[in-house]
Amino acid sequence: MDILVYEHILGEEFSDKSSSLILHEAILIAKFLIKDFAELYPNSKISLLANKKNKKFFSDINIEYRDYNLKLADDIAKTHKRYKNVLILAPEENMVMFNLVKNLENKGINLINCNSDFIKTTTCKKNTYKFMQTSKEHLINSYLDYKEMPSKKKIVAKISDGLGSGDLYIFKNRNDLEDNIAVLTKKHFFQDYKEGKIISINIVSNKKKFKIISINEQIYEHKCSNEISLKEIFIGKYNHMNIEFKLFTQSVMNNFDGEYGFFGIDAILDKNNNIFLLEINPRLTTSYIGLRSSLGFNPAILLEDIDHKFNINNNKIFLEKIKNER
Repeated sequence: MDILVYEHILGEEFSDKSSSLILHEAILIAKFLIKDFAELYPNSKISLLANKKNKKFFSDINIEYRDYNLKLADDIAKTHKRYKNVLILAPEENMVMFNLVKNLENKGINLINCNSDFIKTTTCKKNTYKFMQTSKEHLINSYLDYKEMPSKKKIVAKISDGLGSGDLYIFKNRNDLEDNIAVLTKKHFFQDYKEGKIISINIVSNKKKFKIISINEQIYEHKCSNEISLKEIFIGKYNHMNIEFKLFTQSVMNNFDGEYGFFGIDAILDKNNNIFLLEINPRLTTSYIGLRSSLGFNPAILLEDIDHKFNINNNKIFLEKIKNER
């Protein structure tokens, strides 16, 4: 089971443009994932395709160097000849993840990723909501024009293909938004503000069925100009509600096809335990780095055996602090 992992931040030719926080997260995810694969497949070749200058971060990991004379998909396809499988870690922003996965599918590359159709649909949050025909009770009211919203209620502004909490703003009301409208772009759309806990769900799928691995709480902090950013993740904090979240996840996923490997769903849990969809992340997410410690076993096992027995209620709960240097 030879596997080539490509992490986009680490593979960029000019990765100095990435913030130290994003680079730090990329390094951690790549290290944990490759370590898990290497343990699961000890007789296989597990490597990271990356910019040569990033080798300094990976003294104990085999690195394949990017060839910037080739287009990215062509470089991966060339390197793939020495591997059976490829796993892509890339942002949804500007359709980067979709375009790369689509190109690799067209080249016949065996990917440990959600397929390109699933990625395309879930990359655009507005499209995701349109596909939720059988689960409208889990949707938050969305608007293209904030002037259509109630004038005195809180407003959330987000970018349709935004990554994480980037360019995410909360305004007290329409007047507050108009006073700070300079921070918004044409890509922003608007939603009613829902009071509640922000939840991230770690999920794995083998194409036939999915399994919830962990149900986490995300803690955000307010920055300047109404912007918010991720501060901490409580890994496993809401595992005790796994029945409710499994029903929610099943309801959401009934609207989609093409999920495979690790992916995530972000949601709001209100005081009445109603669950509302925020977004679907069609890729492995940052909270993966805490899964082994929480589960007590290698999470990559679930790719090989989704029926691997474990009791989610026995997972350890712990706080994962996020360095925020953006």
